[in-house]
Amino acid sequence: LLLAAPAGYGKSTVLALLRQRLGQSGACVAWLSCDEADSEPQRLLEYVLAALELAQPGFGGNTGALLRDGPNWPVEALLDAFLADVQRFPHEVYLFLDDVHRIRHPDFPEAVRDLLGRLPPRLHLIASSRFVPRFLRDETALPDGACLVVGAAELRLNRAETAEYLNRLRHLALPEPELDLLYQRTEGWITALHLAALALAR
Repeated sequence: LLLAAPAGYGKSTVLALLRQRLGQSGACVAWLSCDEADSEPQRLLEYVLAALELAQPGFGGNTGALLRDGPNWPVEALLDAFLADVQRFPHEVYLFLDDVHRIRHPDFPEAVRDLLGRLPPRLHLIASSRFVPRFLRDETALPDGACLVVGAAELRLNRAETAEYLNRLRHLALPEPELDLLYQRTEGWITALHLAALALAR
């Protein structure tokens, strides 16, 4: 599952709420906030392993052994070891990757495409990005149903949600013409609506 929209559409908030709901239901959840400094494959995988080990102590024996062996292992071998570790997971796990657009290593797209093509059913990847990566826009590159993309059109508020947000949540008793104008100008972009609500409250 990929949430892809420009800044200010609430992607990280949606992921955090989903993470909270899954955690409350007893699901095994791991979270990693991505950074440009994490783009190097071995380092990124180390952080992924650390996040998964917090959710499932003892996870990652095969992959951890290769990483400790040095930086000479190809990405394909590391991915094979990672998938073997996931196969031994005792239950389903949800791995959240926030801001994956910050990962810019040239091997990353091919590694993710390979991972999605062989993703074990018990591992669910949930990510956010400011854009849809090119390799995900090519529908022939992945099996059917391998990835669901939720974009800006789905994340923006509709007219009824805009009224709900401004009138009930922000306690602004705006007449219908003003609500129409705000919705038209912001196109349901939550950050713009929030800033407008702050200004109107003053």
